[in-house]
Amino acid sequence: LFICPQRYYQSWLLRGDDPENDMFLNKVVYENPLTFWERCGINDGALFDAARKNVDAKKIYFFYNNYSKNTKRNLAKAESAGLTLNRNVVAADVVQLFRNNRGHEVKHWNDREYARLLDLIETAVYHECCFLIGANNIDGQLIAGAVFMCSHDRIIFLFSGNDDNHKDKHALTFLLDSTIREFSETQYIFDFEGSDNEGLARFYKGFGGKEVFYPEIKLNNFKGIFKFACRIMGKG
Repeated sequence: LFICPQRYYQSWLLRGDDPENDMFLNKVVYENPLTFWERCGINDGALFDAARKNVDAKKIYFFYNNYSKNTKRNLAKAESAGLTLNRNVVAADVVQLFRNNRGHEVKHWNDREYARLLDLIETAVYHECCFLIGANNIDGQLIAGAVFMCSHDRIIFLFSGNDDNHKDKHALTFLLDSTIREFSETQYIFDFEGSDNEGLARFYKGFGGKEVFYPEIKLNNFKGIFKFACRIMGKG
């Protein structure tokens, strides 16, 4: 991995900027006159202004400021494994990767559920609100694939498949990082779509994700003793 010394130095200069002033999504334009608190949130001077205009420097800053140590380690392993992006992957490949690996643990899914998922992805691709990306190993074999939906200024990580025989190459980490970098200079927000699984949630946070809570509605349409029983068990 080669980093231009000037780019690295400029990314280092940006460390004092308030991370909430997220330059990567173009949410803040640094113009005079600034308020007192806005000026406190940024480094001031010609050197810093030049650094903010360097796209590569901002990406380096983003990487080191937001990713966890474990995520950085896994990305280094993916780089060492010689993984390459596959932009010609199709929905059936990703679904099959999931079914052949993680799918063995999802007992309640059968042919009907997988067919419905495949139809959903292919329909979204047809309407240009979905894209897929894959990771190939050095032999050109597809070892991971991911599906992303695009809606309301969000890139939503919908689904993925990963070959368990190549876990040590961290292909999914490689794919998520590649997608985040690709859209880092746009208005899009990257949405991991959340997870009730503690390990998976920790994996997402490794990319600098912020936890967002959303309301949940529970409806109890049972009658009589069944409705009372659900209330007692805290399920309605």
